[in-house]
Amino acid sequence: MFTLILLNTICLAMQHHGQTKNFNDAMNILNMLFTGLFTVEMILKLIAFKPRGYFSDPWNVFDFLIVIGSIIDVILSEINGLQNSEENARISITFFRLFRVMRLVKLLSRGEGIRTLLWTFIKSFQVRGEPDTTC
Repeated sequence: MFTLILLNTICLAMQHHGQTKNFNDAMNILNMLFTGLFTVEMILKLIAFKPRGYFSDPWNVFDFLIVIGSIIDVILSEINGLQNSEENARISITFFRLFRVMRLVKLLSRGEGIRTLLWTFIKSFQVRGEPDTTC
């Protein structure tokens, strides 16, 4: 799975503005392949751990959300390909492709130092209330 996440991230990094139709088609096929493989992993883990055990682990819930978002991305990409609608394509790219990038977070979460750094990064986005003046 580590290798698949790494390869998926490389494929995402290869995409660029003005890419040819053949390159775009190849990237879409690879996206479907990666999404399929991650879906199979999720289903196998659901079977092995049973739903209660699977969803009791926060990383599994995170994986589940990433897979669902990726499936929605694939579906929207296919619909956009059929309709050739520019606005729908923007919605897919700007939101649902974020789920594919989030697989990298799973990869980075393996190490303790990276996990601490990731936790700090996530906490930095929390909305802050009034400053604490109780010192």
